[in-house]
Amino acid sequence: MFNKILRIYLKRAELHPLKTHKKKTAFAENVAILRKRKLYKEIKWSTEQKEEFNSFCKSVYGKRISPRWHKLYQSINGTFDVSYVPEKIFSTIIELNANDYSRCKVLQDKNLLPYLLSSKAKTPATLVFNSYGKYYNEKGEIISKKEAIALISNCGMAVLKPSIDSSSGKNILFLDLEDGVDKNSGAFIEAIFNKYDKNFILQKKLIQCKESNDIYPEAINTFRITTYVLDDGIYTLPCAMRFGSGGNHLDNIHAGGFSIAISDDGVLGRYAYKLGRCDRKDKIQVHPDTGLVFDGYRIPNFNKVLQTAKDAHSCFSGVGFISWDIILNAEYEPVIVEANILGQSSWIPQVLHGKGLFGNNLKKVIEHYYN
Repeated sequence: MFNKILRIYLKRAELHPLKTHKKKTAFAENVAILRKRKLYKEIKWSTEQKEEFNSFCKSVYGKRISPRWHKLYQSINGTFDVSYVPEKIFSTIIELNANDYSRCKVLQDKNLLPYLLSSKAKTPATLVFNSYGKYYNEKGEIISKKEAIALISNCGMAVLKPSIDSSSGKNILFLDLEDGVDKNSGAFIEAIFNKYDKNFILQKKLIQCKESNDIYPEAINTFRITTYVLDDGIYTLPCAMRFGSGGNHLDNIHAGGFSIAISDDGVLGRYAYKLGRCDRKDKIQVHPDTGLVFDGYRIPNFNKVLQTAKDAHSCFSGVGFISWDIILNAEYEPVIVEANILGQSSWIPQVLHGKGLFGNNLKKVIEHYYN
């Protein structure tokens, strides 16, 4: 009986991918906010704060909404702000109205990113990639598996990652290849390719700028820049920087990394937060490994990072929101590592900055993508 129900559900899911995605996302957001209830239950609003919240939400959304997300953000950063946008509203309404699901499923393929951005931005140097079982070289020419192995057998430091349906740093592998063997693990590259099977990309390891390296040298520390489109141009959400810790080679928060607010001028905030899936709200003022003090620390050329993200967005016509992972390389040039189009997190920048996503553009965004 269960198998029959499962088959029916899977068949319907194939016929209605957008509805299925929206239901799965809504379910995940409901689970997430319940997991964090220990945090937001501690927040007690005054009568004046309740009235301000209800009045604001009615004027923006046309109805009352749950205060749980607002209280969650406040429980972490200590700041009451009625203009916060609940994660569930962003992920199940705003993002899906802004980003056509079928179109974005295709555009999220990491193998396509270098080609989409070739005229607008730098991306990590591709060595080889696999798309649905076929191998390609850096020029996009089809090659055999044997040729792919020969090309990268002595490439040195490289990064291997899935190109489809990957998130939170899952299954990213750091390699150091010599004579077809990864010096880190002792595994042959052919065995590694067999394990990944299909849909992956192998890129040359990036070298980051001195300032990023001084924060934490064991990981490539990225800037999360989210761009969005309105009728009069392309804008950015409050920005974040992510960096690793504890010997980890990933900067992702689910791999032990920290996130910190960074201004449009490239200046870091006072606190870096370790934000997990459940009830974490750890914050620090000094990096535990390098001893670097965050408050006021400046990243040079950050204006170029913002402009690169805006320029790159123009290559994704018809997509309203894109979250870019960008680094500054050793020559202080922005390099776009990834473009995230579905399942973007809106709660992290709000927690880091202690303010809503859209500032003076909130009502425009709601009119454009919510209603």
